[in-house]
Amino acid sequence: METDREKLIAYLKFLNLKLDPSNSGDRFRIQKMAFLLKSMGTGLNYEFTFYRHGVYSKDLYEESRDHKDDFALLRSNYKINDNERMILDKLKNKIPDNDLMEALTTIIYENIIYSDIEEIIKSVKKLKPHLNDSIIISAVDLAKRFLFKNEYLTKEIKKEIEAWDNID
Repeated sequence: METDREKLIAYLKFLNLKLDPSNSGDRFRIQKMAFLLKSMGTGLNYEFTFYRHGVYSKDLYEESRDHKDDFALLRSNYKINDNERMILDKLKNKIPDNDLMEALTTIIYENIIYSDIEEIIKSVKKLKPHLNDSIIISAVDLAKRFLFKNEYLTKEIKKEIEAWDNID
């Protein structure tokens, strides 16, 4: 049976995202990527809490510490299935930078994606005062894009998306 660690490393490899757990910034990024991937439906089973620097899984921290070479070298034999590939394709070449990732994972963790934008900004700034409004607004848009499931796409929503895409 594949472990979450093997799955996560395979996902990072697919995304061409080399992260070294020996580096504290990369450890934070591993935590946030795992949380985002779990939220998107990959089936990762890490449990996350909210900590000073954002989402945090003790089990993931320990695995990345104990298997840092596997993470750094993207060493995994896990075979990504079609559903996982579809999820990963949404992220391919669209990995947010650190501040955007921090806002994104905070919004998802707090489950406020579809709240009023002013409430979202207020809630995120309470937890992350260093993030500015434009980063938070961009993170809301990304959360909606990353977590959206195609089966929810109605004709009306398609028309609205096309209209927004055609605005110059």
